[in-house]
Amino acid sequence: MKKQKLTLLDLGGVVFQSTGTSNREIESVEKNGIKVILFQSNTQMKRVLKGTHTFQDIIDTWNTMKKILVALIAISPAVHLNSQALNLLEENKRWTVEYADQVTLPPEIDQLYYTYKGDTAIGATEYQKFGNGAILREDTIEKQVYLFTGDEECLLYDFAASPGDTVDLCEGIRIVIDSITQFTTADGLLRKKFHVSGDDAINLEYYIEGIGTNLGFVEISEVIGPPNLDLMCVKKAGLEIYGDRCEEVVAVFHHGQPKNSIHVYPNPTHGMVMVESAIPGLRVQVVDVNGKLVLEGLQKANEFQVSRLDPGLYFLLLYDEKGQCVGNKRFIVME
Repeated sequence: MKKQKLTLLDLGGVVFQSTGTSNREIESVEKNGIKVILFQSNTQMKRVLKGTHTFQDIIDTWNTMKKILVALIAISPAVHLNSQALNLLEENKRWTVEYADQVTLPPEIDQLYYTYKGDTAIGATEYQKFGNGAILREDTIEKQVYLFTGDEECLLYDFAASPGDTVDLCEGIRIVIDSITQFTTADGLLRKKFHVSGDDAINLEYYIEGIGTNLGFVEISEVIGPPNLDLMCVKKAGLEIYGDRCEEVVAVFHHGQPKNSIHVYPNPTHGMVMVESAIPGLRVQVVDVNGKLVLEGLQKANEFQVSRLDPGLYFLLLYDEKGQCVGNKRFIVME
């Protein structure tokens, strides 16, 4: 049979060209989350990308999984396919996120840590806890990660998205996948980097397969104004795998927080806030921007319902057993 020019397209964004033999107009397969298509010509490629062929049409033309793997090896032996699943949620990972408020004097700069804290069941659904109120589950088949927000779950990551897709995330944030590139992290794994845009996603530039966003771990948007967010470092089994600020990560105390830090989350919130602090405290007050006391409770409760408060900016004040204010934190109540 006459040899024809073939184009091998990895939907992750890498294109190879070679020669080979095929009596199929289009051939495709998906394995380990990698979709590969064999085309007889660039014209056929353009037809698929423009939508004149559905992906199911492509799948239907394929005989067996073995043929495409043999063809792939024959065409480009140098092509590297990750055999390891690039899951986000893993028990031996740790994320460090910086919360920086440069407006206050002196500036407030805190580091928030996320590590695996165990499994939990909510109804019939199994989730994983990662501290700081982060309760998540990962669908490794669909390549999606969901965040439990207190009464329901929302989509936090879609690692199966394609360029041009519109994705609706938590907090009503809608993004568009502008492009997808690939790069290798310090652990030697090739990962997809999803470059995004969206009016609701303030300062969200990208998210990375198995890593997080440029803003953090569960952080997918900044609020208008401080704090500014930054994913400083991701470690796996104690080894740095991503981030150019790992050397700036400070020592961690009992609850995974730096000394004298207070964390209020989720922030902004729609109805409930959690308070975590390494500072011993007994009493919490919430005041509005005019200094009016609107809420008071004991820190041991850790959880405060703020749904009755009007949308806006508030300040949380933490008092020790002597009645002295030992810390404060601003947070936002949204509609």
